Amino acid sequence: MSKIRKRLKSRAGMTLVELLCAVLILMLVSESLTLGTRFAKEQYLESMRTSQSVELYNTVQTILSNELRYTTDVQMDGKNVSKFYSVTYAIQSDLTKLMTLDEQGQETSGYGYLALGNTNSRTGKLEYNRILSNAAYTNGLRVKVDAFTYNLITKYFTVTLSIQADENDYISNRSFQVKALNL
Repeated sequence: MSKIRKRLKSRAGMTLVELLCAVLILMLVSESLTLGTRFAKEQYLESMRTSQSVELYNTVQTILSNELRYTTDVQMDGKNVSKFYSVTYAIQSDLTKLMTLDEQGQETSGYGYLALGNTNSRTGKLEYNRILSNAAYTNGLRVKVDAFTYNLITKYFTVTLSIQADENDYISNRSFQVKALNL
């Protein structure tokens, strides 16, 4: 017990060099922890974005597969499908087209929100039904239809979709086929 008291009463302490070394070591450790945490966060966000893009693709595939499987009419533009009859999303009795909408609800050729719609023959206005709500497009994900074809012989639709997260962050490009049962 007396040794401890003597040490506590002793005036000997750390030198300035020792103190600076201890501070430097603490700074290096804290910087490496910060970098490690930042890297882990970026990897987590990338993993979530990839997972959500797969989920978005699968959801779109399911919805479009159901629409195309039971369609009763198709209008072609060469090999590409320009319009088809949508059993669920039909506006009046018009044929609908698969389109991509921008943030303002205008048709775009870029990435955006998928919708089925057409120009109303009576009013001349673009009418559409989005196939998914905004909640399905998490973390800035957007979709674009790269190709939409129909083979008259095999009766298969082929849809190719691209998914993008941010403006320059391309994630995936996938295709699926659906056999039309009512054509």
